[in-house]
Amino acid sequence: MKIEDIIKVVCQEYKIPSNYRNPVKYLITRSNQSEYVEARQIVIYFLKKLFKLSNKKIAKIIYRDRCTVIHSLKRVNDLIEFDHKFRDKINLLEDFIIKMDLNINNYNDRKQIFAI
Repeated sequence: MKIEDIIKVVCQEYKIPSNYRNPVKYLITRSNQSEYVEARQIVIYFLKKLFKLSNKKIAKIIYRDRCTVIHSLKRVNDLIEFDHKFRDKINLLEDFIIKMDLNINNYNDRKQIFAI
């Protein structure tokens, strides 16, 4: 699984254009429109949860400061705790990302088996 894959999945869910060559482009825009902000916050959440990246590394990836990352993590965790629709959306996205990763890994494993 790559960071770009997570960004693409989240952008697709929020109907935010993701440039194939640079999927981070639209996510890091300075726009404060709610769909961009929420999508960024979800990407930050998944980078922390699935990749176990430090706040400093996440901040560097999304061209924000560490305080923004901390705020985003708190905001997403609060929404997960109190908003069942948001929690369901996060769970669906996470399941999709994990299944996508498993499919990619299984495909690569099969390619290696048949190469023998």
